[in-house]
Amino acid sequence: MSAHGVFRIFADDGALSPGLPMSGFVVLHMESNGLAPARGGRVFEAALVRVENGRITQTCHHLMNPGLPLPPFLTTLTGITPSMVREAPLSAEAMAELQSFLGDSVLVAHNASLDRQVWQHEMELAGLGRIPDFLCTLRLARRLYPWSDSQKIPALAQLQGINRLGLHKRALDMAQLKAQVFLRMQKDLALLYPDEAIDALFLDRYQKTGRALTRAVPEPS
Repeated sequence: MSAHGVFRIFADDGALSPGLPMSGFVVLHMESNGLAPARGGRVFEAALVRVENGRITQTCHHLMNPGLPLPPFLTTLTGITPSMVREAPLSAEAMAELQSFLGDSVLVAHNASLDRQVWQHEMELAGLGRIPDFLCTLRLARRLYPWSDSQKIPALAQLQGINRLGLHKRALDMAQLKAQVFLRMQKDLALLYPDEAIDALFLDRYQKTGRALTRAVPEPS
């Protein structure tokens, strides 16, 4: 890893229920200029969080320099400054390291249809051809918690009882929060479908099945 990339390994952080059949997922969060790839959308920071067997095991995050000015709103939102971006590795170098960390894992994102476009665009610009499979926590949430007034990540974290104290709006913070939400979703699905392996194939079927045909967490009384 370069000096601008951070790679961390956790021994026990994020543990839920030992023994649940879960592995091979990496949760993604990106901070971009907010534009679609066709309109010049680029990423300035990205983070990946690996979850295996019901817990967070590794993280990888990168600031990256796409050769564009940093939008002021991103500084306000995240604290990332133009000088931090100027000193960061070029996007192609950062994406290569992120892709190496990802390996053959299934990517998990919130509103994955948009994130997949952004990730694919950065991969293509970096000359990295592989586009991984995606799972979408937004689609999962709409089926798992259909009674919730909001399926945004902060709202899901709140209804799941996840502690957000000390959370900052940097890519790694948000990716870790999304990973906790995703892990809780897996735990809830394991309770709803005790005879199923809550693996990538099951989650993909669940997110693509109509809400009337899927089991959901009961609405709190």
